[in-house]
Amino acid sequence: MRIRPRIVLFLCLTLIPWTAARAQGQRAALVIGNAKYEPAVGPLRNAVNDASAVAKALRRLGFAVTEVHNVTRDKLMTAVMEFRGKAREAEVALFYFAGHGIQVGAAAW
Repeated sequence: MRIRPRIVLFLCLTLIPWTAARAQGQRAALVIGNAKYEPAVGPLRNAVNDASAVAKALRRLGFAVTEVHNVTRDKLMTAVMEFRGKAREAEVALFYFAGHGIQVGAAAW
């Protein structure tokens, strides 16, 4: 049986965008930029700008991005817990944090 070239071309042109859209829907990212801290710790100048730039790049790559800036600890934890559900369903999941961190011995926060 011979398949007509027009049918093959039609199928390729129809299925390729559908496959690409489906793959893009399977990419999830949580991007957090925290620049505001207590006076004893001090603010960060570029954390929000860095997070925004990363989020923009990830969107161009087809990620469904959740972006939050200058959140409290409670709101940060809420965003992380909500992202867990999205990450489970995604083929690729990415977490990006721009802000202060601390390491004591082998433990890091």
